[in-house]
Order: sequence, then C-alpha cells, then structure tokens
Amino acid sequence: MSISLLIISFLVFIGSVHPGHAGGRYGVLTGVMLIFIIYRFFVIEKNNLLKNFFLVLLTFSILTGSIEYSFKNPTPELLDCSNHNFKI
Repeated sequence: MSISLLIISFLVFIGSVHPGHAGGRYGVLTGVMLIFIIYRFFVIEKNNLLKNFFLVLLTFSILTGSIEYSFKNPTPELLDCSNHNFKI
C-alpha cells in the first residue's frame, strides 16, 4: 500500500501541468489513500493515545476540506443555483 502511495505521489508531481501545483484531480487519489490509511489505523489501534491522535487527524482533514471547499473556492458563484437568469 505504501509503495503504491509513493508511486502515485511521484507521478502526480511529475505530471503536474502548473509548476508548484500538486496535480489537481490526480492529487485527490493520494489524499484519499492517505485518509483511508489513517482511518484504518484508527480502527485497528488499541492504544487510546494513538487512537485519539488518528481521530484528531481525521477530524482536522474533514474540517480543512470543508473550509477549503466552502470558503476558498475560486468560483463561488457557480455553486449558487438560485439564479436561473443566466445564459450559457
């Protein structure tokens, strides 16, 4: 699992169109794999300290993703479906 994560991460950085930008939609795959790995560690871990640490990581990931999606979206007007008077 970790070898495939490293290979995909390498391909995302190499295949990135814009310099300094980490791959766009292809970067999602590595992020989702990492979140599932952390979730798996959260499920199987017996030590409460490590289990709480993985829970904090998962919670931080969800909060950061929701803030990034809702407040820092470059085109928030496209998310508004109430205005039907526009023409394409």
